[in-house]
Amino acid sequence: MKQYFKIISFILIISVMMASVCVFGASAESTYTPPEEFIYGDVDMDGEVTVRDATLVQKGVAEVVYLTAVQRYLADTEGEGFSVRNATAIQKHLAGLDTASSVDEVVKMTYTDKFSSNVPEDADFDDSLIMVISKHLEFEYTLEDFPEFEFDKITSIGSVDRNFLVYCLYLREPTRENVLKAIEVLDYRANLDIKSVEPNYIFTEH
Repeated sequence: MKQYFKIISFILIISVMMASVCVFGASAESTYTPPEEFIYGDVDMDGEVTVRDATLVQKGVAEVVYLTAVQRYLADTEGEGFSVRNATAIQKHLAGLDTASSVDEVVKMTYTDKFSSNVPEDADFDDSLIMVISKHLEFEYTLEDFPEFEFDKITSIGSVDRNFLVYCLYLREPTRENVLKAIEVLDYRANLDIKSVEPNYIFTEH
């Protein structure tokens, strides 16, 4: 009987390991596709605002989980910064106590302001990094905030007029083609949390 349970346990362990490999393989091969629209308050980005979003905000504020820049943008429905007040706003909306809130409003990706349109077709530069200017000072960006492209490293070089933070995104393969591709896939962020994206014209080793 003990031998039977040992065999079952072994099979279960192998099954879990295989499942983990499959999940990792799928995520490694997948590419990030931004949705055509977002919903204010839909922090987990599952298509609807629920109490789970308020809970996620609380966990994000407490740094139990990491919320990306886009998630924090969607949580900050009043534009007053990412804080526990965002969770309260979602809870009030769900309870019908705050009808004037922007929670549940749809943010459609219009791409009216494209970063890629600002790059001349004949631009000649050494493509090593991309400078990103964020619209918010209250939280710092990490590589997790840019799932659109596989950047190698991110560093901050300070603020601009104390209103924006400037970051340098280093490409793993610094070629002109990759720089232009990275800027293009970041286009939709012009409608959200990034003020501008500029290619750096001076080659920098990293």
